[in-house]
Amino acid sequence: MSVRRYLHWFTVGLVFLMFGMHVVGFTAYAQSSPKMNPDEMDPTEMAAKQTDLMTSRLELDEAQIGIVREVNLRYAEELKEVAMSSGGRRDKFSKFRDLHSKKDAELKEIFSESQYADYQKFKAELRQKMRERRK
Repeated sequence: MSVRRYLHWFTVGLVFLMFGMHVVGFTAYAQSSPKMNPDEMDPTEMAAKQTDLMTSRLELDEAQIGIVREVNLRYAEELKEVAMSSGGRRDKFSKFRDLHSKKDAELKEIFSESQYADYQKFKAELRQKMRERRK
């Protein structure tokens, strides 16, 4: 076998090896950040996390915590129902938006003006982070 032929096959093998490493790397990366699957969402857990976050971020008092917990749980259950429904993406998005608007209206009645303003700022920050992740 000539040196030229040897170098050719060595280069081909090296290219395939590098390609394989990239495929494995991309697969591992894709699996490291799982997407939120509606089948795996637990409304109770989601509502508890939201309530804990609101409690610490907005400095809720005990009476507010109980009411906010109920509101978060109710809307988490409704959001899961919409996510699991058989409608199209546009229809689901519209329903999600409507539910979030209703939830915000209820929370506005529970929070003080300053708490609601902080809540709106926090929601805007989360929206911005989500947009940055999508890029």
